[in-house]
Amino acid sequence: METTFDDSRSSTAQMFIGEFGSELGLACMLWDISVNQGPRAVSIFFHAVEQDEPYEPTLAALERMKASFTFRGMHQRATQCQQMMYSLNFLWQDHGAEEMFGFWLRQSWSSELRRQPEICSAMGVSFIDRKIEEQHPPLWEFRVDPKSRSYEKPIYRMMSNRKYLEEFWKTGALRISTLSACKKHEGLQGDRGEGDNALWSTRADGTTIITGYEVGADAYILCGTAANTPENREEFKAEHTGAIMITDPYRFGLAIGAAIPGVTHGQAGYCDYKDARLRHLEDGTPEALAHASIDFKAGKDLHKFRVAAPGDEIFLKTLEYASQEEFRFAWYIKGAIAVDYVDIVCPAALEFCEPIWFD
Repeated sequence: METTFDDSRSSTAQMFIGEFGSELGLACMLWDISVNQGPRAVSIFFHAVEQDEPYEPTLAALERMKASFTFRGMHQRATQCQQMMYSLNFLWQDHGAEEMFGFWLRQSWSSELRRQPEICSAMGVSFIDRKIEEQHPPLWEFRVDPKSRSYEKPIYRMMSNRKYLEEFWKTGALRISTLSACKKHEGLQGDRGEGDNALWSTRADGTTIITGYEVGADAYILCGTAANTPENREEFKAEHTGAIMITDPYRFGLAIGAAIPGVTHGQAGYCDYKDARLRHLEDGTPEALAHASIDFKAGKDLHKFRVAAPGDEIFLKTLEYASQEEFRFAWYIKGAIAVDYVDIVCPAALEFCEPIWFD
C-alpha cells in the first residue's frame, strides 16, 4: 500500500518514507522515544519492526515506555505514548502498516525532525524540548528510616559469578529477583519467611486477634549490603569475584526501575531486624483499633487492614540475618509476579556505581 498524505504540511514525512522506507521511519521514531532508555528499549523496538505483524509488539513496546515515563515523572512523554497507542489501533485496523508508519513520522517522532522546532511547527505538531519539559516527582523514594541511617553511604551488590559481573559493566545487564526466588536460596542467602507477616491486637472484651498475611508478591527485589566485610563476601560467595558499589542508591534505583517492564512505583532502604515477624499493635493506637474492628470471618471492613498494617514489611527480616546489614531496592507492578526474576539491560545505571574486585 502506498502511503499518501492529505495534509500538505506532511510533505517532509512523505519525502522521508519515499526516500528511506516506512520501517526505517518507525525505527527512527522508536530510537528517539527510547533515547534515555539505552539498548534495552532499542532492542525491543527493533524487534517489533522486524516482525511480519508488527502491530502487537509495537503496541506492547509503547505500553512499556508509557509506564517507564510515568515512573520517572515524565508525564508529557507518557501522555504522548498513550495518544499514539490510540492512533495505532485506528490506523492499523483501517489503513494497514504503511499508513501507520506514516503517522509516526507526521507526529515528528523521528530524531532528525524532533531536533528542529521549525519543522515540527510546519508539520502541525508540538515540539517538546527535553531541557524545559515539565518534570513531576518520580514515583520512587527512600523509605523513612526508623533509625535515621544515612542514605549517603555506598551500597554493595555482591556477585558470585564473574561472568555476570563483567557483563553488567559492559552492557548494564542485570537480573532482578523476587521474594519468591529469595525463599528458594539455601543458607543465609535465602529466607523462607520472606514476605510472611502477622499482626496481633486485643479487643476491648479481651479477645486476642492474630492475622497472618503476605507482602511482596507484586515486587521485584534487588538486595545489597552496607557492610563490605569479609564475612559478607564469604556468605554471598563473592570473595573471589567482586561487587557493584552503588555510589548513588537513589538514582541507581530510579534508572533500574525505569528499565523493568510495568513498574508503577518503588522504594529503597535499609532492612530492619526483629526477633520475629509477628508484630503487636499497642492498645488504643489507630492501628490497633482498626485491626480490632475488622470482621475477618464475615469479610467486613477489610479495607481497614491498610491502616493496621505498618506498610514497611518488605524491609523486615529476623535477627539471624542482622550481620548482613541489608539494603533493599523494591519496584512494584500491578498484580502478582508469576516469575522468579526478570533480566534487564540498563546502561543508564552504570553512571551511579563503580566496580570492586576482591581477588
